[in-house]
Amino acid sequence: MVHKWACLWAAVLALPLAARANPGDLDPSFGAGGQVTTPILSGYDAASALVVQPDGKLVAAGHAYNANNDTFALVRYNADGSLDGNFGTGGKVTTPFGIGSAASAAVLQADGRLVAAGQTFTGSRTQFALVRYLATGGLDSTFGTGGKVGTPIGSIDDEASALVVQPDGKLVAAGYSDRGGNTTFALARYNAAGSLDTSFGTGGKVTTAIGSTDDEVLALVLQPDGKLVAAGFTASAGNTAFALVRYNADGSLDTSFGTGGKVTTSIGSVDDKAIALVLQPDGKLVAAGYSKGGSNIAFALSRYNADGSLDASFGTAGKVTTAVESIDDAAFALLLQPDGKLVAAGYSNDGSNEDFAVVRYSADGSLDASFGAGGKVVTQIAGTFGEANALVLQADGKLVAAGYSYNGTDTDFALARYLGQVCGDGIVEASEQCDAGAANGEHTSCCTTTCQFNASGTSCDDGNSCTYNESCDGSGACLGTAIAGCTTTTTTTTSSTTSTTTPCPDSGFEGVSCVLRRVVQPCTDEALPRPVQRRISQATSLADHGAGASKEKKATAFARKASKTLKKALALAAAANAKGRLSTPCGNALGAVLQEAAHRAQQLAASL
Repeated sequence: MVHKWACLWAAVLALPLAARANPGDLDPSFGAGGQVTTPILSGYDAASALVVQPDGKLVAAGHAYNANNDTFALVRYNADGSLDGNFGTGGKVTTPFGIGSAASAAVLQADGRLVAAGQTFTGSRTQFALVRYLATGGLDSTFGTGGKVGTPIGSIDDEASALVVQPDGKLVAAGYSDRGGNTTFALARYNAAGSLDTSFGTGGKVTTAIGSTDDEVLALVLQPDGKLVAAGFTASAGNTAFALVRYNADGSLDTSFGTGGKVTTSIGSVDDKAIALVLQPDGKLVAAGYSKGGSNIAFALSRYNADGSLDASFGTAGKVTTAVESIDDAAFALLLQPDGKLVAAGYSNDGSNEDFAVVRYSADGSLDASFGAGGKVVTQIAGTFGEANALVLQADGKLVAAGYSYNGTDTDFALARYLGQVCGDGIVEASEQCDAGAANGEHTSCCTTTCQFNASGTSCDDGNSCTYNESCDGSGACLGTAIAGCTTTTTTTTSSTTSTTTPCPDSGFEGVSCVLRRVVQPCTDEALPRPVQRRISQATSLADHGAGASKEKKATAFARKASKTLKKALALAAAANAKGRLSTPCGNALGAVLQEAAHRAQQLAASL
């Protein structure tokens, strides 16, 4: 008789890679094969910002162009990528502001209102522009004048590229101000109704020069202590470098950060620009953008300690560069997952195509090999070319990138949704509370089939022969009451340097223990996943206790528990092998050992 676990093992190994759902794959439940493109007006349309609502709906903001000029443009999508007919007209909103305008950033307020920020052209100059919308897409007449606010900062041109909303409802926009001979960092803070907050800087405005020519803010984050950190670039002597500036809550420079509140970082030898910024829970800051060291450009990230110094534990001396394709790559968006991983999105160009590019990094800056191909995903969006300008993380761990795609005549809003994690792969990632692989939902696991903790009090089996009345504690642990006088031992298995050279007994607990203590030669140089090691040790201990049991009923219970534990070990090993965490020779050999041991324990339980 062929054992069902052997069938599972063979099926997992034989499954074509294209049939498996993996982190980084396009989500087929979104739009058409994971992608959505949306034309708005008759000309060039592009999304520059993206927010995800608590109800799972997505709002993309940017600009739309008709024969005359650009306008603010917003589109709201249902969770499946279809247009939300309850927003604006058929899911779309366009807002003329001045002679021409475009949104570069957007935030969702706690009350469900949306605020977009960018620039408006008055006919002689550009200035900061903010527009606030009701949840229906209509203009919020309580904000500024008819829902709109325009703010000149300097004497020539000003444009906002970033926006944050404070807990008190105030809004801070950041970008640049052109002073004629040079541009500077520029920030403006607004009260909830759209008036300038005069307690910030000078009359609600702050400008900061860094280099000798041009400085520009492209990203902004708000710290829990109320301080603001702006990131972008500074140009001097023909080159550009990452630039960060931290401000106190009143707009003054925070002199505890870098040098007088300012930090500049050169990554390549020519041009470096920070375009996105995230704040970690530990206070460290990660900036992302691009670096040009010669003929090509690449994704570039740098991580800073809370005082502005580079974090040497990240990448190489705090810096990471990643070539995605052979020519040019640039990151325009960055997010931090709850598990500490970083995801950057932008574009990649191989000389013939320009596509969406998404790269995921581990917390130390190394590429996350579990995502896409070696940590990288390149997506050809419907059309000739495209690029991602924004990125959000959904509550379910999926990633959504937004930007534009070229349709052969002009450009459209374009979105792509990716699987950020896969429940059942044995890896706990963003939005998952747990993941026991194939054991999810089994009695031996306190992890559900949706990778959430079982409720406290749910019956379970901890695999420990010296406990009874086990139940889940609500945080993923299976706990039982200890049996007085019962002891367990931990046995090193499979990786032991001592092997059994004589045949194992055909039956009995001794046969099970013997099989488990064999050396699996193809695995001697590999580290087995800890969940697999733990189950093997538990099963060995159960077999040892079964061999010493004085009563047949107790021996039967030990054999059944050993069989269940080994089946779980087999399933976890199969998942590890399928994900490439074990070599094929090791995975096959380990599977055979676990299958034999589980079969022996099952037969033993039936015979007692």
